Amino acid sequence: MSLFGYYGLENWQSEQIAMNTCHAIWLIAGPAALGSSLWLWWSIGNSLFALRIGGAAIFTTGAALATAAATGVMQCATPT
Repeated sequence: MSLFGYYGLENWQSEQIAMNTCHAIWLIAGPAALGSSLWLWWSIGNSLFALRIGGAAIFTTGAALATAAATGVMQCATPT
């Protein structure tokens, strides 16, 4: 997730502001999800706070992707 956000923000001048916002969300939420998964692994799944952070990060990236696709910011291929 964070690599996709990084590569998207690398060419921020050629993208729309809404798409750059999605890339920024993915750039921030990627390390949050990775960090919380490592925290959960280290604590053997006993940390409810780490689970909430990881769940919120995954939900946020999914919501950003769904919103970008629904509003037409991210062009999706249509069947011909």
